[in-house]
Amino acid sequence: MSAEETQQRHSDDRLRASARRNSMTTEETVERRSDDQLRATARRNNESFEVRNQRQAPDRLRTLNSRATESNEQCTWKPESNRI
Repeated sequence: MSAEETQQRHSDDRLRASARRNSMTTEETVERRSDDQLRATARRNNESFEVRNQRQAPDRLRTLNSRATESNEQCTWKPESNRI
């Protein structure tokens, strides 16, 4: 691939990425940004995105479980505090 073709490809990729991001919800944008960061890190480490994602999945589950536990503890109804 020539330098001109490479430059055109990068330009096309940026336009497609911009169009995709413009039609995303906030949640999709955050998720996309996270995935982009993982891909960039994986490239730097010469690892595939899938390999990196599989390794980080348990960490994400721990984080989600921790947040759910905290949320449940804050929302737990205590009958003795509502007595008249």
